[in-house]
Amino acid sequence: MERYKYIITYLILIVPLFLWGQLETPKGNDRVYNDLLNEFSNAPSNEKRRFVADKIITKAKTEKNKKYLIIGYNCQAVLYENEKALSYADSIIQITKTDIGHMYPMEAFKIKGDHYFNQTMFKEAFNQYLQVANYAEIANSKEYQLIAEYNIADLKRRLNEKEEALAGYRKVWEGLQRGEIKMSDTLLYMSSLHSIANIFTDLNNPDSASYYNRLGYRKAVEYNFFDEDHHFALNQGVSHYQRGEYQIALDSLIKHTAYYELQPSANNMPYAYYYLGKVYQKLNQQDSSVLYFKKVDSLFKHNNTAHNIIKDSYAELVNFYKDEGDLQHQIYYTNQLIIVDSLLTDEKMFLSTGIYKKYDIPRLREEKRKAILELSKKEKDFQIVKLSMLLLLTLTVLTSLFQFYNKTLYKRKFKNLIGDKLGREVKPIPDKKKQVVGLSGKNSLTYTDNSKKKLNIPEITIKDILNRLSKFEEEKGYLDIDVTLNSLAKEINSNSNYVSKIVNHYKKQSFANYLNQLRIDHFVERAKVDPKIKRYTIKAIANEFGFRSSESFSKAFQKLNGIKPSFFLREIDVSKKET
Repeated sequence: MERYKYIITYLILIVPLFLWGQLETPKGNDRVYNDLLNEFSNAPSNEKRRFVADKIITKAKTEKNKKYLIIGYNCQAVLYENEKALSYADSIIQITKTDIGHMYPMEAFKIKGDHYFNQTMFKEAFNQYLQVANYAEIANSKEYQLIAEYNIADLKRRLNEKEEALAGYRKVWEGLQRGEIKMSDTLLYMSSLHSIANIFTDLNNPDSASYYNRLGYRKAVEYNFFDEDHHFALNQGVSHYQRGEYQIALDSLIKHTAYYELQPSANNMPYAYYYLGKVYQKLNQQDSSVLYFKKVDSLFKHNNTAHNIIKDSYAELVNFYKDEGDLQHQIYYTNQLIIVDSLLTDEKMFLSTGIYKKYDIPRLREEKRKAILELSKKEKDFQIVKLSMLLLLTLTVLTSLFQFYNKTLYKRKFKNLIGDKLGREVKPIPDKKKQVVGLSGKNSLTYTDNSKKKLNIPEITIKDILNRLSKFEEEKGYLDIDVTLNSLAKEINSNSNYVSKIVNHYKKQSFANYLNQLRIDHFVERAKVDPKIKRYTIKAIANEFGFRSSESFSKAFQKLNGIKPSFFLREIDVSKKET
């Protein structure tokens, strides 16, 4: 249901004191202004309030006091319902548009937007609310961003985009619930709450509407918030109607309709009269039903404000007189229906272009700008998409080829590895030939006297160490996880320097690599014949074959063989199944 005139009264009484607390206090004595503001709030009439507001403005101009000049203009802006309200709001904007604060010029644009909204000048109202949103974003004002969101939701409701409007109202209410902003009053909270309840009524969702009606009624009583309790009670009557509880709905609607008929504002009356007409219709009291639909017609002729509920009322009257065969009344109400529909269509045309092409909510303006830019460069974007798809396809193909190449390479390395006998053994050195066989027959070297000279180690010592290394390999001493260069040298009654030099010279690798080679070769041979190996974890394999960790085992295996041990074990299993 629509905005209320009591909001203006609320603003008149509360907003000046709120502004006084929010604006930065200038130097000087504020006591006189304090007294004037109290006099303003306690004044018995709007005429007296205007007089006090003029005194504030005159004093502030004389003293060049910007803070209280703004407050004075704001007081006058909320007092007037004609063009003067716009003039005072423009004065505030002129002062503050280049010196944006946390309230201004947003509050001034909001005043102008509300004025135009109440005058059903929705295009102008939208432009002002858009300014609220723009400046709120610049000032990073969460409060006025929510206010702009609420006002835009109101316009969306006028467009009859109920789901969109509901999303806006709920965002405002939930933001207030989370304490995103600090409010000195409950106006925005209550407004968003009753708007949510109204939307659920519009959507014929009485259960959700009832939840917010009950919550709103409790809050209205708690805050002593003017006639909001009557509003939620009236809306609850509509929820009873939507549930089919017609007698309960009738009692509630009659009670609270009587209250609103005594108020100067008739904003709620089209809704109250329409649903009374619908209730009487369901109770088969046709004369009473038509009477209330005609009361809706009277309201429209009085204020010429179009709502969907008024259009629905005329539709009911057209159908009634059509069934009665009363052509004169049927034609009259059909004409009225056309007039309302035309007004709503004009609003919809503006709001469709105004809201959905120019504005959604402030945080989406950048996305909107990008969307417009994309539309203007449609062909270029299409080419970019094609290029991107081509690039993606190329990357996919290259990735597939790379994976295929790696897989093929791994399989080839596996076949080379699995086909190697790997019977590595260092045989004792024959005295006559003085020849040393290296690991698995690889790197075989012929021992000569030159080796003795090069290593600077006695010949007999070289022969002895090589024979002991052969025994070390035969007995699989390398599987001992604690074996080191020093421990092995001690075990074969030599020193680590000699052992290191001989391994480097005859095995063509460091002692650490020599150990890893022996361990991994042993693992490979074992894996060929022992099917239980494939059930081991990598960590268990590492420990069994002399490595301290799965990482050191995997790293050594891949370094020596070019493939991962997990791949090797998997292919071993596959090759056995194939054979």
